[in-house]
Amino acid sequence: MKALKIVSIVIAIIAVALVGMAFYMGLFSTLKISEIKTEPMTIVYEEFIGPYSETGKVFGNLYKTLKTEKIETSRGLGIYFSDPKTTPPEKQKSQCGAILGKEQLKMIPEIAKKHKIKTIPQMKALATELPIKNVLSYMIGPMKAYPALMKYAQEKGYKTALAMELYDMRKNVIIYLLEIKK
Repeated sequence: MKALKIVSIVIAIIAVALVGMAFYMGLFSTLKISEIKTEPMTIVYEEFIGPYSETGKVFGNLYKTLKTEKIETSRGLGIYFSDPKTTPPEKQKSQCGAILGKEQLKMIPEIAKKHKIKTIPQMKALATELPIKNVLSYMIGPMKAYPALMKYAQEKGYKTALAMELYDMRKNVIIYLLEIKK
């Protein structure tokens, strides 16, 4: 009987901890979805074909390389071309990049010798954001953000195109963007 009581207490503590963690991660928060025009963004990037769950390594390697080249950036951008619901993980296409600031834009000729660079024009998009709390934010965020963005787009009758994630390390947020065509 005493063992059952101890097991029950341990299970209750674990359950409370899990619920607390879910609240902390924003799992139960209500998302605010906005219709915005994005700013044009110039990025240095790497192309990646493979599971979206493995893009973190690509971002990490890119940031490490840029840092050794004295190219400092605090905003990243992931562009996701494939729908993970219909595309096998090994065929998912993405671009993992760092957004260049005004100072870095002056360095484009030098950066372009070693890296791919492109400018993403201003576009209409649906946007929502979630805080970066820890590494789980990069896994939980898309599961929460994209269904909400897709639902909003369907309710408004919008056609969607690119999915993007803007990682703002200064503000500790991930801004989820879904390009829309009216």
